[in-house]
Amino acid sequence: MPGSNRGVPTDVSSSGSISRLRREDSPAPRLSQKSEDDRPVVAKIKSSKSSSKDTKVKEEDASKRDSSRTREGRKEKKEKAEKTDRVAPKKLRNAPKGQQSELFRAKVQGCKEVFDFKVDPNSRLKEKEQKQATLLEITDCFGNLRCEVDAVMISEVVDMISVNIFRVLTIQERTPLEDIADPEDTSVFMDPAWSHLSLVYDVFQRFIDDTKPSMLVRHVDKGFLMKLMELFISDDGRERSALNTIVSRIFNKFETEEKQVQGYIRMALRTELMRASYGGETQNGVGELLDLAAETSQGFTIELGDAPKEFFTKLLLPLHKQQVIRDFHPQLMRCIRAHAEMDARLTYDIVSSLLQVWPESASWKQVLFLDELETVLQLTPRIQFRRMRDQLVQRVALCIRSPHYQVAERALSMYGNPTISKLLNENPMTVFPIIMGALQSNANLHWHPSVKTKTDNMLKVLHEKAPVVFEESLTKRKQEMKNEEEQDALRQQRWAKLEQMFHSRALRTTARARARQDRLANRVSTTTGVSPVSPSSTGAVHDLRKMTMMTTMATVGEDMCPPVSGKAQPRAPMKEGALRAGRVGGRLLHRSRYGFALTFDSVVEVDLQALIVDGEGNIIDAVHSQNEIAASRAIMRVKDRVNVAMPDGCRGMLSVTFDRLPQRAEILIFCVAAYTWGHLKDVTDGMMHLIDSHGTQEDCFPFHCGNDVCPLAVVRRAGKSWEVVHVEGACTSGRHFTDVFEPLGNLIRDLVPAVPKERKLTMQLRCGSIVDLPEPATIKCLFLGVCWDLSPAAIVEDFKLEVVALLFNRQGQSIATVGADTPGHGMHHSGSGLLSAGFNVDMDAVPRDVLQIVVLGNISAGDLTLIQAPSCQVVDFGGTELVRFVHRGGDQPGLLVARLFRNYGRRRWTFQAVGKFCRGHEWKESVEDATALFHTSPDVLQQAQRLEYTKVISL
Repeated sequence: MPGSNRGVPTDVSSSGSISRLRREDSPAPRLSQKSEDDRPVVAKIKSSKSSSKDTKVKEEDASKRDSSRTREGRKEKKEKAEKTDRVAPKKLRNAPKGQQSELFRAKVQGCKEVFDFKVDPNSRLKEKEQKQATLLEITDCFGNLRCEVDAVMISEVVDMISVNIFRVLTIQERTPLEDIADPEDTSVFMDPAWSHLSLVYDVFQRFIDDTKPSMLVRHVDKGFLMKLMELFISDDGRERSALNTIVSRIFNKFETEEKQVQGYIRMALRTELMRASYGGETQNGVGELLDLAAETSQGFTIELGDAPKEFFTKLLLPLHKQQVIRDFHPQLMRCIRAHAEMDARLTYDIVSSLLQVWPESASWKQVLFLDELETVLQLTPRIQFRRMRDQLVQRVALCIRSPHYQVAERALSMYGNPTISKLLNENPMTVFPIIMGALQSNANLHWHPSVKTKTDNMLKVLHEKAPVVFEESLTKRKQEMKNEEEQDALRQQRWAKLEQMFHSRALRTTARARARQDRLANRVSTTTGVSPVSPSSTGAVHDLRKMTMMTTMATVGEDMCPPVSGKAQPRAPMKEGALRAGRVGGRLLHRSRYGFALTFDSVVEVDLQALIVDGEGNIIDAVHSQNEIAASRAIMRVKDRVNVAMPDGCRGMLSVTFDRLPQRAEILIFCVAAYTWGHLKDVTDGMMHLIDSHGTQEDCFPFHCGNDVCPLAVVRRAGKSWEVVHVEGACTSGRHFTDVFEPLGNLIRDLVPAVPKERKLTMQLRCGSIVDLPEPATIKCLFLGVCWDLSPAAIVEDFKLEVVALLFNRQGQSIATVGADTPGHGMHHSGSGLLSAGFNVDMDAVPRDVLQIVVLGNISAGDLTLIQAPSCQVVDFGGTELVRFVHRGGDQPGLLVARLFRNYGRRRWTFQAVGKFCRGHEWKESVEDATALFHTSPDVLQQAQRLEYTKVISL
């Protein structure tokens, strides 16, 4: 029934197929819709079987792929491991015995590469880490190698150490002023390459410890030790400490055999200490060197000989002069104490050296010296103390009354030392009077309460120990104070009397000058018809000097017109060539800048020249046609009218800035010279004008003489200002001031009384300066000399400096060389001496095609730091030194000293001071630099050297 079958599934359809089970209440599907469930059951079963097969296949494929990937990964890992095994270095410990030696050499050779840690510290980090690991491995395995260490391996190790540690050190500049300004500065320099250097020093130390002396001595020779000792100047304290340890171990290594190594170390130690004592520069490593000196001195078990005493007196004691002595004073004290304990007679030398270099104002240094003095006095015998007693007690007394309380306290505490107190009490009659003066001064005048307390205590102790001597000393001190007061009162009376005499003499001089001006005014009025001007009126002095000049121009040829009054007598006529400054009275120059202008009407070329003279009578600079600037632009030739007011018809002008002149400049001499052709007598209306900075003409100086050189005026110091005076007389014939040296010398000696009468005039030059030599007609022969001094580091036996002259033609070719073995071409070499060399030059015999002569010097070994103050002189045939040029040493082996070049138009030679360093230990290696100097014009070289000199002065 339809009702009973509701919800029961139908088993089979009419077509015999299995029907789909469904609920009766479910909606019947539409015939137009096709569902996935309408597929037959057989199809569904087949699809499920196929999907399971596909899943199995996929799983099998995935497992196959995983297995292949695993095999490939294992293969790659294996290949990578094999590659790594081939690339990575083998360990020394694991290497076979037969291969260990070769592997060790390979690792050592790999460590010879030096990396950059300054410019780019982050570059090649892997290589740096690999080298660091290799050095660690070499350090660990050096003493445990199974193979035998042969000479080849030792040579490789020494080469590796040399390549790494022997390098160019960057030394930071350090001056004593920095220590004084900031003594608490504790900044320490750290070498950026120390990560490698420390390991290299560890290898070096292990190498010294594990190598036999017989094999070590072949490689650690004299040259190696000298280079090793030079590393003590490093700024890195860690490196200096490592060097100290290594050198100490080398010294102890050869204590029983091969003792010449100890001699090499002592020699290198002397060289470095000599450089520190006499080098003139602040040097690192002095403390470490003194530690080595103290250790090496312990080996002297017998009385000290001459060599150790010379080392002590000439190298150790001069270290007290160093400004940075506080850095190494404990080590110096240790050395001094060690030598004094071995020979007590050295205590006198120690105390004498301290007293000679005792500071006057550096309180910290005085405290150090007092500490050292107390230590030395404890070892001083009575005999030696008597020799130094007076000077020593006087110095201690000065320290007691020092205004610095630390110095005074330290000096007072010395008396508390039993040994020193005993020495002082044995000589009360000599010591107490000196000490009493200082103690009384402290008790009355010192500002610090602690010093006053200690002074009172010491006075009580002295009074208790020797009351009689104490009272006598006190009485003597009171009498001395009374005498000092009387002397002071007498001194004040004498000064008052001198001041009164000075004022009265000044009044008489002023009255005499006014009377002389009145006479001159009357004389001018009678000569020119101009009414006299009262000197007391405004501007009277200026107008009076103009009238005087007019009178002088109107009476040319007379030495001086007779005065109106019959009391004054005219001067005696001067001889030919005599010069003297006018006595009419100088004109004070109140401005800092003046111009000296030249005007004349003639075709003759006239040169205005200016000479700067110091207080010793030497010409320190000059302005002339070849040298247009002098004294750092204090005097220079003005060529245009843009910034300077020139008079009409000006033919040349010199600008003088007095504030720029050197402090030692005392006199300026202005000359005119017909320097090419013609004569001054052919010049008409010749006049030199004095113009101030505003363009106002203040004075004028006419010139009209029969010779070719004429000094016109002298400007000299007058207190804090300058004054200009006229020059009377005329020089002998010549066309340059160098042609009339001796008449100018008489003028200078007249102006500077301190210059001896027998002293000859000379000119001192600096780098780049140019000066004309006298005319060949005046001087036929001259001597061109080069001199120098040896520095303390120079070894006389090995020192050789060769001086030669290179001759160049107009094309710049070196046509000849004049040396000690090759004379000729008008020049003869005097021979190479230890301290000098030179050339005798016959001016007429020098070939006409020679345009320049360049003088140079080359040192055969080392550099020019081995010499001091090299100088060049030009001396005439009579022995008068015309020119002197002093230079300084340098770090190059050669020096272009000076050159002579010919002026064909003016028919004379010109000298130029060069002072340029060059390369080469032989003159042949310096020909290229000399040729470059030939092609450099004198003006360009002068400007370059002046710029370099200005930079040095500014620093």
